[in-house]
Amino acid sequence: GCLTAFAVSIIIGILLTVLQRKYKFLGGAAMGVGIAWLVPGFVIVSMALGGLVLLALNVFAPRWSKKYSEVVASGFIAGEGILAAIIIPLLMVIGWLK
Repeated sequence: GCLTAFAVSIIIGILLTVLQRKYKFLGGAAMGVGIAWLVPGFVIVSMALGGLVLLALNVFAPRWSKKYSEVVASGFIAGEGILAAIIIPLLMVIGWLK
């Protein structure tokens, strides 16, 4: 039950933190797994796609990625939040979301 999930999450968090120190490309992995346990799946899918895009940029355009990745990611996060804050109430008013 809950205690088993708690123990597993602690072990995964420790392992990811240890691996993160050894392999620098795993930056933020422990936080991503922690967030994945708390928020709905559609949010995690967008986070995973963003991570894959960043991984590709790190491989194919490392200088650009190092310079702009945080700014672009922040913009996407803020944009998604603002869009959700506008779209969800609008759908409720229209009656498509109850």
